[in-house]
Amino acid sequence: MTRPLSLLPLYVLLSLVALPSAGQSVSSEIQGTVKDPSGAVIVGADVTATNLETGMARSTVTDGSGSYHVDGLSAGSYQLKIEHAGFKVKKLTDISLLVDQAAVLDATLEVGSTNQEFTIVGETPLVETTTAEMSSVVTGTGLSELPLNGRDLFQLTELQTGVVPSTNGGSSLWSEGSMSKASAQGARPTMNNVTLDGGDINDPGYNVPPGGPAGAQLGVEAVREFRVILNTYSAEYGRNGGANVQLVTKSGTNNLHGSVFEFFRNAALDAANYFDTLGKPPYERNQFGATLGGPIVKDHTFFFINYEGLRERKGITTNTSVPDDNARQGLLPSVNGSGLVNVGVNPTSALFIGLYPHPNGPELINDGVPSGLALFTGSEVQTVQEDYAVLRIDQIIGNKDQIFGRYVFDDGVGIFPFQSTAIPGFPGKRPIRNQYFMLSWQRTISNHLLNEAKFNFNRTRYLAEVDNTYPLSISLVPDRALGVILIVGLPALGNNLVYPLGCTSNTFEGIDNLSWEHERHSLKFGVDAKRMQIDGPFDFGTNGEYSFTGSAASTTSNPTFESFLQGTPAFYIGTDPALSDSDRGFRQTYIGLYAQDDWRITPSLTLNLGLRWEYSSIPTEAEGLISNFHDVFTTKPQ
Repeated sequence: MTRPLSLLPLYVLLSLVALPSAGQSVSSEIQGTVKDPSGAVIVGADVTATNLETGMARSTVTDGSGSYHVDGLSAGSYQLKIEHAGFKVKKLTDISLLVDQAAVLDATLEVGSTNQEFTIVGETPLVETTTAEMSSVVTGTGLSELPLNGRDLFQLTELQTGVVPSTNGGSSLWSEGSMSKASAQGARPTMNNVTLDGGDINDPGYNVPPGGPAGAQLGVEAVREFRVILNTYSAEYGRNGGANVQLVTKSGTNNLHGSVFEFFRNAALDAANYFDTLGKPPYERNQFGATLGGPIVKDHTFFFINYEGLRERKGITTNTSVPDDNARQGLLPSVNGSGLVNVGVNPTSALFIGLYPHPNGPELINDGVPSGLALFTGSEVQTVQEDYAVLRIDQIIGNKDQIFGRYVFDDGVGIFPFQSTAIPGFPGKRPIRNQYFMLSWQRTISNHLLNEAKFNFNRTRYLAEVDNTYPLSISLVPDRALGVILIVGLPALGNNLVYPLGCTSNTFEGIDNLSWEHERHSLKFGVDAKRMQIDGPFDFGTNGEYSFTGSAASTTSNPTFESFLQGTPAFYIGTDPALSDSDRGFRQTYIGLYAQDDWRITPSLTLNLGLRWEYSSIPTEAEGLISNFHDVFTTKPQ
């Protein structure tokens, strides 16, 4: 028998509604009231919103209260045309509509002939008064002009009040450390939710937002703008409780446009820091690419393509303690430091001592007593290569249908010299490949009814593995990389227990949002259904670990290294993958249903009502390789 893993209770939200979601709509809307010069409302006025970039037009008429509502608009520059018999035609042009914006634009018509036009040219301020959510938008101007170190899109979330860098959340296992490193209103960084064109692009295995091995989320040139929403969401949003980051890709227009760019940074103007005693480490970073967008068929079919490359070489300085030359021979300082004690060297231990580099710094003294350790300073180069590409095709069919398809490919690999330890010689490799595909169909059923259907496919692959080989191994199986030799007081020797680590996941998502304008009510109903496949091993301890903690009976000032020299570990951790296969294929289904009503009680008062229901199935395994604990007091033997 199955039951919901998490069955969220139904809840009604009054101004204060649900959590952020994957699978929400990112279309915008314009609404308002049309009046005559005396202030009386005008019923039956024709209102047409035209996208000045693509020529797409949406029309409606004012209702009995003189209100109009145009939904399903993409972000862009618009012209609003309002006309009614007995009045001059009014045109408001160069209206900048932002992503996921509910804009209010009231208008007053002047008495006259419909052959007469009254045009207002220029930026028209749009007031958003129909929702209580707290959010901010980064426009294309901000994306191109704000300074971004590494051109990392995710950094821009910190412009929103309540979002701060999360420096204590632990480094990412697949990036330099900045991926997913922002906390929204005190929530964990992994509780942030990132969508692209309304589709989920989070990794379901570890719930990290998109990013490459350098720790940056590329795609600045491919994103038109994005919105960060923090709270008081509509019931359309669910899933996570942190920031909801809505990215919208650029699309082609009736004008052919493009760009070529390169950003270069090096260490020429950098200063060596306090720990760079060997001199300033090398640094070079090249980010380059091109975009091109335009019409395939004017007013009907458009394309947009983008490519961005990242190449980085960064010197990393390490300052760490290593055994001095006497300790390598089995000679350690006595407890009071008065002389050297020969503790000997176990033949097996002798094989590993050579993996420590020779010290090139001063001897380390603890409480006035030599420790048998000295300082080593070295530098290694960290390299990253990443390629990011976007292709989008938009199609306008008549005046009722809009279709687009979008594909994103992000592939990168980084070589990290100190992935596991500060000791050089144990680099790690982190290949990452993310792919996002979406098909979207928006249909205007009538002036008051709009439907948006989307299919979204998200495939992510994150892997962190060792990138070194030695004839030495401490694993239970042959031909494995060297595990970790942990000596208290010294940096780890070898590769961390958690590597290799990673997963490949597929997310299949179907989304449908239905919008209905009925008198003073803006109603919205929708479903978000996802099937998640999370595959990959977690072979913790496969490479093995010896831990040396020392003995109370030690005769030297460094009992932990003494126990290593004598070959007497405190314990060993190791697993045999042949006896304990951790490769799993987890499967889970998610369904979210919602209904939302934005009730315009008066022109200055809107009531937001929402209802949402979510279901997550119990995770299963593709081959049935999941076990559970039985209650020994009640479970009958089989």
